[in-house]
Amino acid sequence: MDAGPHGRMLRDQFVFKLVPMINPDGVSRGHWRMDANGENLNRFYNNPSKSHHPNVFYIRELAEKLSQNNLFFFYIDFHSHACKKGCFV
Repeated sequence: MDAGPHGRMLRDQFVFKLVPMINPDGVSRGHWRMDANGENLNRFYNNPSKSHHPNVFYIRELAEKLSQNNLFFFYIDFHSHACKKGCFV
């Protein structure tokens, strides 16, 4: 499938890093915002614990490493909602 000239230009000039889901253990237990320990992972981006919030810890570490090398342009966090259809940014 060809995305056309805009898609080709984006792929030629940028590297996309995708994290499909940071909370699979919580979602598998029916929690949409909370992980398996009952913590909302969205609240730990400022100071994640490597042992308690490893998913957030390593995402932040990757972003910081890319930023130090001037390879970080922006971050988009897509969310779904347990009570609503669709997703939001």
